[in-house]
Amino acid sequence: MPIYLGSTDAMDVYEEGGFDVAYTSGGGSVTIHPSVNRMSYTKIGRVVYVTGRTVIQTINSPTGALTLTGLPFTSADLTEESELSYFTFQMGGTGLDIAANAIQGSNSTGGTTIIIREFDGTTAADLAGKIGDDTDIGITGWYIAA
Repeated sequence: MPIYLGSTDAMDVYEEGGFDVAYTSGGGSVTIHPSVNRMSYTKIGRVVYVTGRTVIQTINSPTGALTLTGLPFTSADLTEESELSYFTFQMGGTGLDIAANAIQGSNSTGGTTIIIREFDGTTAADLAGKIGDDTDIGITGWYIAA
């Protein structure tokens, strides 16, 4: 839907839709449930708001960082990492196989991924080894598109 900003020239600054996501890990594998792998987005100018819910179907000894792939737009690559955004996560279902601290995530500079980690108040640590089958992951946040 075009928006007119004080002239008759249309600027396409608003868009909404859906996108499919997947998860990767540093080692092993993470398979997302095919009927709960779609999220939604709203793009206003260069700001992309994303929200949705996914469910991990199965795991096979995942290790390292847990990464969500498939964001609908490439993230900006600005000076001093000023493009970085942080996302809110809610985990449920049968949940994590091992207790974790606060869950946090940030977009990748110049990419289409969110790296999901746990944070203990002092340091961030890899999360993939703590997720289990049927882990329900809700995500919301925004980032700046290139």
